[in-house]
Amino acid sequence: MGKPSHAPSAPEFRARAVELVRVGGLAKAQVARALGPGPSR
Repeated sequence: MGKPSHAPSAPEFRARAVELVRVGGLAKAQVARALGPGPSR
């Protein structure tokens, strides 16, 4: 496979994202849109 298209996230950032999905009841896609940098255009 090729190189990842983005830099890896800090462990704290990933942990917060997981917490939002588990505790916050948000869908993974919602959390990704809210936290992540969108696709480059």
